[in-house]
Amino acid sequence: MVKIIVSWSLWHNLKQLLIAIDQLCMVLYGVVISFFAPHKVYADETMSAYLYRHKHYWYANIFRRLVDVIFFIPNGFNFNHCQDSYTSEMTRAHLPPDFRK
Repeated sequence: MVKIIVSWSLWHNLKQLLIAIDQLCMVLYGVVISFFAPHKVYADETMSAYLYRHKHYWYANIFRRLVDVIFFIPNGFNFNHCQDSYTSEMTRAHLPPDFRK
């Protein structure tokens, strides 16, 4: 039997991969939605941050609540996943320390 040792760097890199996929999906959504409505999306923005930024739209508010429920347990039993994601974007907390101001 082979033991797989999962290091902290592997978990970190897997999380970064999931964030990159989320950001790619967000940009693809932005391209598609641009044919119907003038919404701007940004390459470094996650869907959660986008939904919180557009919470004044009814559809974004519905999806924001759904995402908050999905991430309730992984977010430490907190219903503010989208708000936390938006705050992270605004404070640049997701960047490596060398890139922060």
